Amino acid sequence: MKKNFFFFAMTAAAIGFTGMVNAGDTLGTYEMQVTGNVIPLSACIVTAPTSLTFDNISGPDEIYKVELGPKHSQIYEINVSGCHKDIQVSASVTGVADSINNQLLSTAKDDPAAAQNVAVAFFEQVGDSQHPIVAVNTGQTTSRSVLDDGTAKILIQASVVLADNYKPATAGTITANANVKINFL
Repeated sequence: MKKNFFFFAMTAAAIGFTGMVNAGDTLGTYEMQVTGNVIPLSACIVTAPTSLTFDNISGPDEIYKVELGPKHSQIYEINVSGCHKDIQVSASVTGVADSINNQLLSTAKDDPAAAQNVAVAFFEQVGDSQHPIVAVNTGQTTSRSVLDDGTAKILIQASVVLADNYKPATAGTITANANVKINFL
């Protein structure tokens, strides 16, 4: 009698377990949406000036060819902090390219008080003597590695230059607008 009871108990347990599995299958299918964000190891913070102002240039004869490098320039300092050390950064400049030299940023020429035959050149400051041009809309600075402390610095010199090397500049105001884009590589 003990054998029959044991067999019956095991059979009932097996049927009950099977029934539970089948009951789970008949309850239907439920849709589940998974959402979230993947954030960088650390978000970089970029600080840079919102404008540059050139000192008064003492006469149109003081404006030189772009090939001679920066003369009347202002340093545009870009500081990056809080970054992961395994990335690199560079900068590029976008804006309205000059119609004579498309590597340069065009200045407002429609204003009667505007200086004529001038443009703004952007040079990357690399050491004391190297000043490669950063062409508007197509160029970028050399990539810099983020340091162990999560920082990087990019220095760009904005300089007033002749748009056309064969014509003199005229006296007047200089106004131009550009965007500086930070590239994370």
